[in-house]
Amino acid sequence: MGGFDVENKALVHEGWDDLRQKKRSSTDCLFFIAIIACWGAMTLLGFVAIGIIKDDNLSPGNPARLINAVDYKGRVCGVSSGVADKPYGYYLLDQTAICVEKCPSVADYTKFICQDDYQGIYSLTYYFTYLY
Repeated sequence: MGGFDVENKALVHEGWDDLRQKKRSSTDCLFFIAIIACWGAMTLLGFVAIGIIKDDNLSPGNPARLINAVDYKGRVCGVSSGVADKPYGYYLLDQTAICVEKCPSVADYTKFICQDDYQGIYSLTYYFTYLY
């Protein structure tokens, strides 16, 4: 157990021959205190950011924007008015998102999904194109 040098002699480190002989102690007490202080500071900052702790200089944020999709008009899918019944976000090729009631299936090739302003026009065009 242990290393050997070029002349095949056992290496001796700091007065001990084997690692099990070395007296061990904690060397990271100051670092541990710094980590706990940072953790506490970030927790307080998080409470201020979401509005649990009131601050006149910082308006409370909306955590739903972090966990829900946001469409191209800035509405939070499943939360904002107008899209409260559409909890899922569908991303288009132009990298914008729209809120939908359910995700499109792999076999759903006939449904055309686009932004709200154009959905009625394209759905009607599709209907009349393939109707006749």
